[in-house]
Amino acid sequence: MSSSTQAASEAKEQEYLFLKAERKRHEIAFRQQQAMLALGGAAVLLLLVLLVALYLSRRRERAAHQALQETHRLMQAQQAEIIRQKNELTDQAATLRAQNGQLEIHKQFRTKIFSIISHDLRAPFNSLKAALGLVLRKSLSESQMQHVFGLLSRDVEAAADMLQNLLVWSKAQLEESHVKMENIDLRQLVEENLAFAAAQAEEKEIRLVSLISAHIQVRADRERLNFVLRNLLVNAVKFSFEGGVVLVQVRVQEKSVTLAVRDSGKGIPSNFIPKLFTEERVTTPGTRNEKGTGLGLMLCRDFIESQNGSIEVDSEEGRGSVFSVTLQRTDTCATKATEADAVALA
Repeated sequence: MSSSTQAASEAKEQEYLFLKAERKRHEIAFRQQQAMLALGGAAVLLLLVLLVALYLSRRRERAAHQALQETHRLMQAQQAEIIRQKNELTDQAATLRAQNGQLEIHKQFRTKIFSIISHDLRAPFNSLKAALGLVLRKSLSESQMQHVFGLLSRDVEAAADMLQNLLVWSKAQLEESHVKMENIDLRQLVEENLAFAAAQAEEKEIRLVSLISAHIQVRADRERLNFVLRNLLVNAVKFSFEGGVVLVQVRVQEKSVTLAVRDSGKGIPSNFIPKLFTEERVTTPGTRNEKGTGLGLMLCRDFIESQNGSIEVDSEEGRGSVFSVTLQRTDTCATKATEADAVALA
């Protein structure tokens, strides 16, 4: 074989080997591309799976959150309903206690009324019945009749006073009896009540003196304060000696006014003072053996306290008593009472 032919053969063999190597390289590259595509597809698929799982997880979380919110809302609603029911039960219990308290007050009031009627009012009427029987039988002399009628007069007066107090007390116990607060001119009110007590004072030659200046006003219930003043003045006259003096004075403080009824009469035993404004109904005869009911001061305390006021007593046996009533003052109230404004009623 010639050298040219051998060279051509070697060249073809080299070309064949090159083409074979190139084909193998292409095959390897193709397989690598397929592997890369498969890996990319797997990655994309895995990503899609992860995205779906994340979506489903977020959806479950939202559903769980909504369910939790709904549960919380229901719990709040149930708690609010429990609180409402608890408040209703508390209000019902308070109403029931108030009703029971009111029933107890009415029961005590009824018991007191029957006790007073059966004991205190029956005695004067029995005395009157007995005296009328003696008169009808004409078994008394004229002097004896005068003596008996004098005693009966005091009994009837005490019974009438008690009936009046019972009526006032009964009215105060009624639900429709409200305290009607208003501005009251104290000087005018005191003078009206001094005029009421003037006849009784004149019989014992007792002077009624008011040392209250003009324009002193208090915040009070007129009807109830009238009752208190009338009782204090009548009591002062009852327990004063003949020729004595009953003095009405006032002291004005920053937010209150204190009205004092002072007498120089027989005074009150020290062991009676703690019982005066209670329901024990302590009674003592006046300086002319005037009878009392024992209801007046108890009602005075109730009426003054119902007006956010207070009542006190300072007394010494044999030297007289001072009953002081403190009430709310008004803004237009004067600041001082002077003796130049004194008014004396004989």
